[in-house]
Amino acid sequence: MATREIQRNEWPAFLDTFSKEHQGLIATITVISPDIGAQEAVQGIPLAGITTDRKGSEKDSITILLGAEPVDRAEHFVTEATHLWVNAGGESAGDVIEIGARDGSQTILQLHASAELPA
Repeated sequence: MATREIQRNEWPAFLDTFSKEHQGLIATITVISPDIGAQEAVQGIPLAGITTDRKGSEKDSITILLGAEPVDRAEHFVTEATHLWVNAGGESAGDVIEIGARDGSQTILQLHASAELPA
């Protein structure tokens, strides 16, 4: 797998394309913070999409939208995002996005097919 950083000016287009290619894959979100260590925030919910806000009060935030049906919708916000990396394995399932934030935290989104769960 090759990890590459996505430049800030490419975030909107990259996240739009990534969302379309990975929609419906099962998401696991882990947050690693200097204050609390590693915490699993989400497991087993399908990815609906990922967006970024480049202006306004939520400038530089990234929102991970989850859930296939309105009754199971959830959102995970990363405020003051500073870096965005993708680790693509060549197939959609297994791709990983890592988002760095100004507070030193890292949000890791791992995607997998419904039959497989991360180890």
